[in-house]
Amino acid sequence: MSPARARAAGLVLMALVIGGGAAAQTRPGVVALEAAPVGAAYLPDGFLGTCCQGVDGLAAQVNELLRGSDSTLRLRLVPAVINGQRLDWYDPMAFLTPHAAQPIALARRPFDIAVLDECLACAEPTRQLRRQAEAARRSGAEPVILMPWAASEDATARIAEAVTRGANAVRAYVVPAGLAFARARAQRPATELLAEDGRTPTQAGGYLAAAIVYVALYGRSPEGNAWHGGLDEETAGFLQRVAWETAWDYYAASAPPPGS
Repeated sequence: MSPARARAAGLVLMALVIGGGAAAQTRPGVVALEAAPVGAAYLPDGFLGTCCQGVDGLAAQVNELLRGSDSTLRLRLVPAVINGQRLDWYDPMAFLTPHAAQPIALARRPFDIAVLDECLACAEPTRQLRRQAEAARRSGAEPVILMPWAASEDATARIAEAVTRGANAVRAYVVPAGLAFARARAQRPATELLAEDGRTPTQAGGYLAAAIVYVALYGRSPEGNAWHGGLDEETAGFLQRVAWETAWDYYAASAPPPGS
């Protein structure tokens, strides 16, 4: 059972502390997607578009985890831009709704989710998040926010709280990536997850990012997954467990049940 389904079904009896790390004080209002996504649009100015050395790399790693679990699902990520210009310079609907005069990929393919700009630096974050979320829903996509990671626990906690509150205000689903990084650092500080810039993930960090996205979008445990992303089996197993624990803690306020 996934952590989201456990909370939605009312099966959570108590919260357990596992491994420390930063946390959001506000609980997420949306704890599950309607369906496992195969297509995702994202805003290049958001964290997803700027954090990793190539979003295609993140999608490729998520797909490797799907293959490693013998799933036939695959994730496709496509940027919501035209001619290299920012989405917020235009009507978002022009990029998410099929239109005869709009020949870009978003106009031809269905998208299950739209990854929003988390708006941490927006002048009016709730207003801009709501605009993005409403555009996504009108196009038939569920709004999703990738929670950024940070180099310090204090910064991670502030970001987690801000993102969760913002997502709740617009009924968006959060992928708690930042909390997964914080949990991994708390449990194993020697594992390098970020480059010197404090933003770009290392090989281990990229694997953890893919693992938490995999858990959040597909509700499956990555533990025991056959794909290790070039890491040794022990390190990959540790990061798989961190991603699974983080999801349960964030969505269900619980530890994963034994054997899950």
